[in-house]
Amino acid sequence: AAFAIPTLLITALVGPAFLPAAELLPIVSLAAAAFTLSFLLATYLAATGDRIGIWAIALACPIQLTAMTLAADDLSSALTAKLLCQLALAAWLLTRAARRSLSPAPFRAPLSVNP
Repeated sequence: AAFAIPTLLITALVGPAFLPAAELLPIVSLAAAAFTLSFLLATYLAATGDRIGIWAIALACPIQLTAMTLAADDLSSALTAKLLCQLALAAWLLTRAARRSLSPAPFRAPLSVNP
């Protein structure tokens, strides 16, 4: 819906006063989807014993804020910087998760052992 009918979506959710934001809705939607993918991949990696995804997300936050600040000529530029940071993080985590899934892993003990 964010790509097909952004003006209708904006009008229905927040009213016609926000219609100028409709052109940015696809960028924001893609950035949100990329963040969701990154979070899921970081969770998957943590479940396999690899906590680098959690640290990557934590590190990506200040990097993304810095990129958005440096690209803050207008809202569109700032959101494009956000999207690029989210896509880069998702791509890196996807590559790491794929490599981890495809390579044989040694046995890992559970995180906690409760009798």
